[in-house]
Amino acid sequence: LANLGFLRELHLSKNSLSNTIPPELGNLAQLTVLDLSHNKLNQSIPSNLGSIAVLDLSSNNLTGKIPFQLGSLTDSNIRLKGNANLSAPAPLSLCSIENYIDLWEDIHFCPVQRLALADFYESAKGGERTENDDWLDNYLDYCEWRGVTCDERKNVINLILPNFGLSGKLSEKISKLEALETLDLSSNNMKGSIPSEIGSLSKLTYLRLCYNEFTGQLPSQLGDLQHIELLQLHDNRFKGIVPSIKLEKTRFNESSFIADCGVPSVFDAPLICLDCTMCCNSKSECY
Repeated sequence: LANLGFLRELHLSKNSLSNTIPPELGNLAQLTVLDLSHNKLNQSIPSNLGSIAVLDLSSNNLTGKIPFQLGSLTDSNIRLKGNANLSAPAPLSLCSIENYIDLWEDIHFCPVQRLALADFYESAKGGERTENDDWLDNYLDYCEWRGVTCDERKNVINLILPNFGLSGKLSEKISKLEALETLDLSSNNMKGSIPSEIGSLSKLTYLRLCYNEFTGQLPSQLGDLQHIELLQLHDNRFKGIVPSIKLEKTRFNESSFIADCGVPSVFDAPLICLDCTMCCNSKSECY
């Protein structure tokens, strides 16, 4: 193989090939297409095949983790279906690009909620945090990411990240966390408006967005949160009218629904909130 330096394409599908994939294939600098599909190849995938644009290893007996290095080209096409013993999940970096890997719609290898969390983190500029943690790890179970709690079915039920150094926007992909019950993003520096998709989180009971730099009108879809018990929106720069929201019976009493509806306001007129249990003003005084 070392003498095939000018080889550009290698098609060996349906040739009853067995044993391992020779890692030397990854050293062929000109190789752009490698088709070893429908054989009997086994063991793990060599990690040095990332420079091959079209890599078809489908329908073999390959095992182990899918190497994240396969994602070194932005326009690759990687086919791995039909290898029943490959380890899940697939690397997050491969799942994050639509159609990059043929497993991207397989929720066993590319869980929807992991992708939603990754999109949330990137939109919130979590990558600019100075503290290193396990968010966006290619292989770690997303239920083990800091601030994330899942139920026994691996549905995200809590996303609790106060004072986490987030400074971007709240992604509309938050709506993909359909089982979410608690969302606490308080005491960050998040900006922009609140996406209307947040109203589809039908199980949400606890929402803290206070002490950020959110702006704009609050979406009317907040009124669709039928099970909300605590809603704290104060110390932001919202304006206009807070949608009508009837809280569930709550243990939080006067602190259950807080917004910047007090006087003086950072605007000519304070936020209007008819259902709030407490109003805060521009001096951070709440009453």
